[in-house]
Amino acid sequence: MTFILVALVAASLVFAAAAFAAISTYHNGGMVSGQIESTCCFYSRDFNRVYRPGGYVFQLGYSADGQTISWAAPNTWDNPFVDQRNATSAIAFCNNYSSYFVTPVTCQTTVP
Repeated sequence: MTFILVALVAASLVFAAAAFAAISTYHNGGMVSGQIESTCCFYSRDFNRVYRPGGYVFQLGYSADGQTISWAAPNTWDNPFVDQRNATSAIAFCNNYSSYFVTPVTCQTTVP
């Protein structure tokens, strides 16, 4: 009976993990002032985030058409800075909105 219970719990954990989207790193390194990085493809997104040292202004955004970007409000201190807006079939963007070269910078979003 214990074996069956353990097997059921393990199977439910596998199915629960499969329901969550994977995290994709689309930039890792330094970013010059005004540099914008993006994902390559249109996917549903659960969030978009950037890890960088505090004190530097960054913006995160999405584009549903590849041309118009819907930016979240600029953020200076939250690390990570997370844009909790989700998007359906969108490209994710990460923008160094500060006047400085910033390193390290890691931009991440979700992919199905």
